[in-house]
Amino acid sequence: MEPMRINKYLAQNGYASRREIDKLIERNEIKVNGEPVSPGQKVTEKDKITIKGKPFEKPKFEKKVYFL
Repeated sequence: MEPMRINKYLAQNGYASRREIDKLIERNEIKVNGEPVSPGQKVTEKDKITIKGKPFEKPKFEKKVYFL
């Protein structure tokens, strides 16, 4: 995965909208590798993200199979 802006990364992984994530960043409630995040900071899947002190884990989606 190429580096991606933190708000886009969290929004694509179902945490919240980009604007809500920007508000969390302004209140210093999101940290990457133990450091406060700056707006527009880029992250990868290898970075450890914590939101309000809890680790963020990318949701694991199940591949669904439909039978007709």
